[in-house]
Amino acid sequence: MYERPTMDARTRSNVDADFTGMFDPLTRGKIGELFSTTTNITPEDTLNGKVVVIDIPVSKYRAVGQFTALIWSQLLQRTVDRRSFTPPFSRPVFLWVDEAHYFCIDQDAAFQTTAQNLSQK
Repeated sequence: MYERPTMDARTRSNVDADFTGMFDPLTRGKIGELFSTTTNITPEDTLNGKVVVIDIPVSKYRAVGQFTALIWSQLLQRTVDRRSFTPPFSRPVFLWVDEAHYFCIDQDAAFQTTAQNLSQK
């Protein structure tokens, strides 16, 4: 609303190209179905006991597979951070990331250091 319109036209076109190049693949094919259509799963479902498997292999989908896994893991972590954990009524949550070296980012460490095992209290 404020910053983009005041950018130099060349800078703005570079930003647009980078954004489009990064996010356009998330709108097509199987990935597009996952992110751009109606779905029956959300990260909140894990708090209700559902097991959610996101099977988008990096060997097949490359960078788009990485983005997909990062988006889902970040959404799940934020969902867990927002919940009110009240043992024994709340379910524990488990996030398994196969080949995690493809998906680890700085926010993961911050989440892990603030996540608490309140069931021990």
